[in-house]
Amino acid sequence: PLYFVAKESDEKIIMVGQGADELFGGYARYSKMGEEEAEKRMRGDVKELIESGINRDRNVVALFGKELCCPFLNEKVVEFSLSIPVSEKITENEKKAVLRRAARLAGLGLPTERKKKAAQYGSGIMKVMKKMAKKDGITVGQWIEDMAD
Repeated sequence: PLYFVAKESDEKIIMVGQGADELFGGYARYSKMGEEEAEKRMRGDVKELIESGINRDRNVVALFGKELCCPFLNEKVVEFSLSIPVSEKITENEKKAVLRRAARLAGLGLPTERKKKAAQYGSGIMKVMKKMAKKDGITVGQWIEDMAD
């Protein structure tokens, strides 16, 4: 999805929410762990994202002369977010609970109540990419690389 947004948009800066799941407990795996284990895993996932994962996305938008803006990965946001106890981030009823509460307080309403679904699956683009890759007799990863070339 980011590839197509960068390709088709007129904006020079593409703003994304990368890091929100890692910082605020958005992945289901975190809710299956004890609080100490979840905190350790979240810290590791954030570190990995900052050190290597986000570079892929930066490279994707750079293909089109664009810049990636990741507000959740701002050093002060990361530091503050990691200081929040896991019990505030993941409750019995919701993941990213503290982030959702902040959004509600900001008056954002309905979007705060929706369950998250990754764009590549919710939009159906992953299904299309798999179909196109299969038609070409290659993997989705190879298809993406070929598209980037």
